[in-house]
Formats: sequence, structure tokens, C-alpha cells
Amino acid sequence: FLTDWAGAPKSLVRRHYAGEDTLPLHDPFPVHENDRFLPRARLVSGAVVVDDDAAALAALRSPRFDRETMAVLASGSPHPPATSPAGTATIAADTPDYLRIEIAPAVPGWLVLADSFYPGWRASVDGVEREIVRANIAFRAVEVRPGDRVVEFKYRPLSFRGGLALSAAAAVGLAMVGLI
Repeated sequence: FLTDWAGAPKSLVRRHYAGEDTLPLHDPFPVHENDRFLPRARLVSGAVVVDDDAAALAALRSPRFDRETMAVLASGSPHPPATSPAGTATIAADTPDYLRIEIAPAVPGWLVLADSFYPGWRASVDGVEREIVRANIAFRAVEVRPGDRVVEFKYRPLSFRGGLALSAAAAVGLAMVGLI
């Protein structure tokens, strides 16, 4: 659901999208429902690989791009979408530094997560680490295959590990000073 301000100046009125309907109770804040939204975690079977953000944006805007079955990736191998559904993805656990997604891929493809692509995130599929690829300019994607069951994302930035190592070294140093 989305909302906006009915009395907003024309310069602030937002664009309405296909599939979006205004609900009956709307004064002074109209509420809109978009039944064509994509879920936060979803499986896709097709991929377009591009070299830069301008090419990614052009691919996303192309009328030939099917946002429900494809992703635009920064690396990997391109392939057309499968003719059958890609499968299901369900978020089972969600905290600020951990995400567990249960998947049932029917065909090889990608789990696309509509969360920011940001350094420090690590992904594993059924306990085996896999590369996170930037998808649709700003999101994360992990390659999946039939038989994969669980994708886990953990936020483990290098700064955290460095701080932990520095703290451990300081504790050891203080212990040695205390012994002397």
C-alpha cells in the first residue's frame, strides 16, 4: 500500500503506476494498492549481464525486459528465462545482520533480494558460501540451482573483524602487562 497527500501542490503529486488502484477512503491522504509489486525475495530464471549502471538502467527500462522472470546482473552469465516458473522463496528469519530464505528452485536461476547491495554481506546456500552479485543496479542476487533449500545472508563487514582482532590483541597485551 502507498499513500500520498490529496492537497499536495501539483508539483509534488507523485506518478501513479499501472496496477495501482485508489482505495475508497482517501480524504485527505489517498491510499493506493499496487497488486503488481514484486516480493522482497524472489526467484528468477533469466539474466542479462551488463558492464555499467547506464546499460543496466537501459535494460531495466526495455519493453522486452520481464521484471518478474529476469534480473540485470553486474557479473555472471546471461541466459533467457525458463518457460516454467522459477520456484518459490520465503523469508524465514530476518534481523538487521542475518537473513534466512527458504527456497525451492524449479530451474537454475537467481535469488533476487530487494535489499541494498553493500560490502560486508556474505551468502551461503545450504551452508556453502556463494558469491553475491549486484542485481538490478542496487539489489543482491545469489545463484541457485534445483535442490538448493536455504540461502543465508550474514552481515560480517571487514571493519568488524578488524575491530575484533584489535580488541583481542589489546586484551592479550593488557593481560601480559598485568602478569609482569
